[in-house]
Amino acid sequence: SIEGTWQASYPSYSCDAVVSFAGKTSSVFAMNQVGCGGIEGDIRQEGRRLRGNWRHPMCKGSLTVTLDASCNSGTGQWGVTPGQTFCEGTHPVTMKRISAKKARAFIQNGELNKLGSGGGDQ
Repeated sequence: SIEGTWQASYPSYSCDAVVSFAGKTSSVFAMNQVGCGGIEGDIRQEGRRLRGNWRHPMCKGSLTVTLDASCNSGTGQWGVTPGQTFCEGTHPVTMKRISAKKARAFIQNGELNKLGSGGGDQ
């Protein structure tokens, strides 16, 4: 299950975010992202593949990520629904599971851009 706290890295924007997944059903999770514009949505887990839609007050789109064999990290892309004024394109994303403690510390200190400098889920 993807339930828990993750780090999302968006190289197109040189930013990191904290993403929380909370179970709605056995395969659908509510996603809430803090940082990199802050998005939310519903994500479906099908084995190692994550798919779903996200929304932000200015735009919306889709997310697709394939997890590694351990289901603790993955790569994919998020795309913007065409025809929106302020958002466009498809962008790579890398995700890895992190501890809730690490996520809280970075959010409280306003250091989301430094998430990548720490080790694993410590």
